[in-house]
Amino acid sequence: MMKTKLGRLLAPWLAACALLVLVQGPAAAATLLPDPAAAQLLSCLSRREKPPSYPSGDERRHTGLLRVQLKFVAPDKPPLVEPLANTASESMQDVVYDYLRSYRLPCMAPGQEPVVAVQEFRFDRDPGSLHALEQRPELAASCLVMPRQGPEGISSYIEQKVSKVLVVASFEGDGSEPPKVDIIYSNGSSRVEGVVRDYVASYRMPCRRAGDRPYRFQQSFIQTLGNAKPAGFRQREVDLPNFLASLKDIAKQTVSFDFKTMSCPFALEWISMQPARANQVRELGRRDPNRAIFLAWLASQELKFSGRVVEQLMGETLRIEVPCGYLQLPANAS
Repeated sequence: MMKTKLGRLLAPWLAACALLVLVQGPAAAATLLPDPAAAQLLSCLSRREKPPSYPSGDERRHTGLLRVQLKFVAPDKPPLVEPLANTASESMQDVVYDYLRSYRLPCMAPGQEPVVAVQEFRFDRDPGSLHALEQRPELAASCLVMPRQGPEGISSYIEQKVSKVLVVASFEGDGSEPPKVDIIYSNGSSRVEGVVRDYVASYRMPCRRAGDRPYRFQQSFIQTLGNAKPAGFRQREVDLPNFLASLKDIAKQTVSFDFKTMSCPFALEWISMQPARANQVRELGRRDPNRAIFLAWLASQELKFSGRVVEQLMGETLRIEVPCGYLQLPANAS
């Protein structure tokens, strides 16, 4: 088990070879995606230009932390604020709460569903970015109706040993409407892409009603020639130090995360999506808004494999076990 500062215990791993290497493996399954509307709305955030100035002489100004959940309910009102983690003095809290009262989301429509986000204030640096909490659609995946058979005729169009097509589909209308289908990655021919696109467009969600929150999911389609098999990770489950040791330029980063404030230990699912887009990270089991910033950081990371290997891993999934402890990078930071 990891103790105190995980970054310091990680140091011996950083010079070692990456432990996540390629083997032949199965294709990734379909994955539910969050509604991006909340994250898009946060881009119009209006707030006081000058960030918090913390009281001089406060003996805890270099160690205090205040992590808050913000709930925006109207375009012309400040958010409702709920503290999630707090080691700050009362004077520091007062300064932050006063600053948060200047927040507005002017692009929200009146009567729109609330937008929920998390922000962290550490008193030895500028305020962190806002991170929207994932909003899961109310409709269950059991409502999704797919054809009983896979895409027909696709094998005759295969030109590569392994052809991979990743799509994102979105249901936004009522139960009779097909999904919108976007191909986010493909190394297959245009004919393979056409077959996959038409196949996903035949999906339906008959239980939807007009006005329901969009239901978005990602799905991988992998076809092979002969005995060829798709590549995957050798280890499907890893602990956090082993995973971090396989990330690009990890030793050059400056981050600190206290997992004791995140209901540790916990498990995550990490889906490799670069270079097409940011990686996907989701909690396994009970969700905790305290983890939102850590999850966003993990999603932004790159594997330190070659470009060809990273491309082969597109859509592949790892389970990451996060222990209790404290991750601080660089490892020798105070």
